[in-house]
Amino acid sequence: MKFSLLTALLLSGLVSAGMEPIFKKDPQIAVTPHAKQAEDGVRTEEEDRFSVGMFGFCPLLANRRELLPPDARFNVATDRKSLFISAQCETGPDGILERARKGRGGERAFLDDSFELVVVPDPKEVHPAVYHIFLNNRGSYMATAKKGSDTLGWEPLFNMKGMVKERLWTWEVSLPLAQFGLNEWKDGQTIGLRICRNWRRMKKEFGGDWGCQSAWGQNWISFFSADSIPLATLYEEAPVIRLLSLRKGNSPDIRVSLFNPTSREMPLNMTYRHQPKNCQSVSRDDPITLKPGETKIMVLPTAQLTEGEIISTSIQFTSSDNQKVFYRRSFSWQLEKPDAFASENEDKQKIAFNYAYYPESDKLYAVADLGALKNSGSGKTVSLEIKDKSGKSVAKTQMPPPKDGKTELLWNVPPLKEITRSANPSGEYTLTVIPEGIPEVAFVKNFERKIFEWEGNSLGKSDRLIAPFTPIQVRGDTVSTILRDHTMTSIGLWKQVCADGENLLKENGITVEAVIDGKTHRAQGQLRFTEKRPTKVIAVSQWNAGSLNASSVSDWDYDGMMKYTLTLHPMKDTIQSLKMIIPVDPANAYLFHACTDGLRFNYGGATPQTWDSTQASRSSLQTSYVNYIWLGTEGRGLSVFGENDKGWIVDKKRPTQELVRKGDSLYLVFHLISRPAEIKEARRIILGFQATPVKPMPKDWRKTTWGAPSQYLPYLVHNTNFLGSPYCYGGLTHSNELFPRDFDLSLWHAFAEVRKTKQIPKEFVRKWLAGYRDREMTKKVYTPEIAFGFHMMQNSPPGTLMFYTNARGQRLDIPESRTFLDDWFREEFQPSRNVPPEYGAHQSYSIDPTPSYRDFAVFWYHKMLMIGVTDNLYWDDIYLTGNWDHSGREEAYVMEDGSFQPSVGLFNIRALIRRAAVLMEEMGKTPQNMVHMTNTAIAPICAFAQKNLDWEDQDGIRPFQQRYTREYIRAVTLGRQFGNRPHAIGMISRDGDQEIQKMCRRSRAGVMITHEINTVPLDLYKFGYGLDHVRVWNYWEKGYPVKISGETSSLLSSKKGEAVLIVCNYDHSENFTAKLDRKKLGFTGPLSAVDGETREAIAVHDDTLAFKIKQFDYITIRIQENGRTMQ
Repeated sequence: MKFSLLTALLLSGLVSAGMEPIFKKDPQIAVTPHAKQAEDGVRTEEEDRFSVGMFGFCPLLANRRELLPPDARFNVATDRKSLFISAQCETGPDGILERARKGRGGERAFLDDSFELVVVPDPKEVHPAVYHIFLNNRGSYMATAKKGSDTLGWEPLFNMKGMVKERLWTWEVSLPLAQFGLNEWKDGQTIGLRICRNWRRMKKEFGGDWGCQSAWGQNWISFFSADSIPLATLYEEAPVIRLLSLRKGNSPDIRVSLFNPTSREMPLNMTYRHQPKNCQSVSRDDPITLKPGETKIMVLPTAQLTEGEIISTSIQFTSSDNQKVFYRRSFSWQLEKPDAFASENEDKQKIAFNYAYYPESDKLYAVADLGALKNSGSGKTVSLEIKDKSGKSVAKTQMPPPKDGKTELLWNVPPLKEITRSANPSGEYTLTVIPEGIPEVAFVKNFERKIFEWEGNSLGKSDRLIAPFTPIQVRGDTVSTILRDHTMTSIGLWKQVCADGENLLKENGITVEAVIDGKTHRAQGQLRFTEKRPTKVIAVSQWNAGSLNASSVSDWDYDGMMKYTLTLHPMKDTIQSLKMIIPVDPANAYLFHACTDGLRFNYGGATPQTWDSTQASRSSLQTSYVNYIWLGTEGRGLSVFGENDKGWIVDKKRPTQELVRKGDSLYLVFHLISRPAEIKEARRIILGFQATPVKPMPKDWRKTTWGAPSQYLPYLVHNTNFLGSPYCYGGLTHSNELFPRDFDLSLWHAFAEVRKTKQIPKEFVRKWLAGYRDREMTKKVYTPEIAFGFHMMQNSPPGTLMFYTNARGQRLDIPESRTFLDDWFREEFQPSRNVPPEYGAHQSYSIDPTPSYRDFAVFWYHKMLMIGVTDNLYWDDIYLTGNWDHSGREEAYVMEDGSFQPSVGLFNIRALIRRAAVLMEEMGKTPQNMVHMTNTAIAPICAFAQKNLDWEDQDGIRPFQQRYTREYIRAVTLGRQFGNRPHAIGMISRDGDQEIQKMCRRSRAGVMITHEINTVPLDLYKFGYGLDHVRVWNYWEKGYPVKISGETSSLLSSKKGEAVLIVCNYDHSENFTAKLDRKKLGFTGPLSAVDGETREAIAVHDDTLAFKIKQFDYITIRIQENGRTMQ
């Protein structure tokens, strides 16, 4: 979550407030069936004739809502069995980015120029299925699907072809409808269809190298959602409508094609609105009649326009009775068409060459493709040479002979850090690439290895405990950490875990079984402890299962995480399978959460009856491996996790993990070897284990929150004030830096002084603002954001400020990033190696916080905390995501079939947050740090934080009861598994009916309050919520002292003679009863009750309340013994 993004959403709602209702409606089209279209990258007149056509895409940029300048057309057609989508888009001088290869490319497909499609087979369903796919020009894809809060393991079916010619990208795809549950698209049937275009290598104002996402509709909305989705309805008889153009040269030229494909006359109604911001508007409401087979080209009237004027246009065609919408689209645009693309890359290479330099490990990975060379002569190898700034040779090597024209090399280069220090102080180097025998094709690449003061620092690395954790204790084979006792087996795994007083495992605990020569062998070994300290314990084991010999290391941290490194030794026999079997107690495993490489698609909720890893959505992972699996309750549970399946031997046709039920038993099974294989060399497998709860909930957690209004403050012990963007503390970017502009700390020192004196230095502020290079950004963004920063400094008590930081975003242009580009940024090759980034260039969602990045980040955390401009830290984007590291430092690896399996940064993200917590302990501070973990509640990552933030997903106008099941909230959002205070965003679209928005706000409040997320009503604090004499009961507790009819969530607070019951409606009914257990609540006399908001009496009979709650609403009920005075 970024402050600037939320601000933009607010502003966009205000901007549209005065528009006609038609401008706020989502796109809608009608398609009529025709013959199958070819996916050949070429558009024909006949194909266009039977395709509904749109012109232009709406960008999702905070500062721009009108159509992107590049010309773009996209079309929709069908033959009833398949959905055909095509597009023709203008390209920049360098064409399009198309790096990801055909197949599951995950985020690499998204990071190319790509199209993004969302299909909702039945948008009227309460919990509709949503299918989401990204496709680049080479057939690389990323696909996810869900139904409600349940993920669907969807492997998409499609045929596609793209061609780029003369700065025009023509792209066509067909998607069989059967994969969406539609065997045939029937007359009158409506589907949801979102068509989006992701642009790369744009000018800075259009997103820079990162580019921008753009969509069919102009309403801000979550793409992976059914809310506000454009609608497409099939009619056997409907006109085919295409918007052909908006401009011709420097003049407006709005042309629409209407084609009647039927043998009947077709009467239509047209509604047309053309509203310039300043000039006279044009409105037309006209009947139109199309003769059978007629094509009519309409030139729509336009107004006289002033230079730079923004125009709002809406075009709608309906049936003559207005019952059928055949075409509707509204958008804003400008007549002028500025160049939106980045300048042409002058560094043209005659061979395809990419490289990555990894200073952490002194390695350079290079890939060359010589296939484009027509007369390569003797060019069978490629020479590489590194030189320093003076031209002196540092190292030389040759790449292996090409295979099919391609060659790659991981080169161990000399330690350039030492060379920079001793002989090349500029830190500038060149890489010369010379194909053998073709010197005229040689070229030079520039890269850096500078030295920085923060490298190798020891901040946050001291060996000390952080409250509330306690020292690890070892008694026999039992390792105890706070709230948990782990009894170990002879192979270094867990025989039993007693978590918060209850056992999690059954039978013999976690076992490993090998099948060799048809016989099953259970692993047995000898365990011994090699290190026992309060903060670290290590146990090792040598074990065997039949003829399989193995060794393991169990490495414990004091938060209870055990990192298990298993080495399988070479063996002569063929092994058929190797399984790790975890028998869990179903009584403590009724909730389930599974995470792969991404967010917003991970399952959380009730434990399925059966499940396997093929059902999980994923982005870039090449197998069915699931990185994080947790089974548990609202507190207790067991998690198993890892970077990927490196060291496993997998059958891609079989799941890597699964849940198996046998009678009353539940097993989590890991198929470490799932096909017959020979182990010819040692194989290393790394898994992590952690039981929950990781730590207890903090004292007074119910009296802590963030951003609370002033009237709440007397009842709270801690209220966090949040600076939600680097803009607020002097950065150039909305989310991707840890320091003020140009590393100038004078602003932070001024902030610190304001915290003491409460006086804002107006002259300093004026000078600071004058230092920004971009005057327009200074006016629109930097000035209000800096003002907000000073306001927060002036009004935040000690200990309450929290700075936004991004665990996965960073500036590209700073010297640190130029040196550590490939260590930090996780994509396979960085475009900015070839095109130097502009001042302020940055990249979101790209960092993997490797050791050197942690040195850099913690260095800046220390400065923030030491100067006194913040007291706590917030991390955005802590989700798992693929890292295509080729250095061998991470767990990413090349699979047997040649595909590349990325690592996901799980242990790196954990290490960053842990190190920051230790840093604050070193500085004598008590942290209130927050992780933004939307849809990724991962125990080893959340362990060293104090607060969680969820629900930055599912934007729209659906009630929250339909967005998040109660089981999802208790498995993912609740935070008690980690001892973290739960918070949530809960986004509501500002486009649409005000009454619906009001309903959504009430829905959100009810769901949050009854799960103790964020905060509770002020009256409940006045009642004594959070104080020792008030007991708080959660509806999922054993022995909950109220039985409520219907589907609800609820929260009960009680004290002597009084109680407050808050009930949230998850049902279709509005009538409810609640039977109170007066003995547990300590009531002795007759009871009365009132509605806490309206003060109206609520009927009480035989300790049973009878009341009404509107659908998706909630009620607060004040209960008391008669004779007591309600407060």
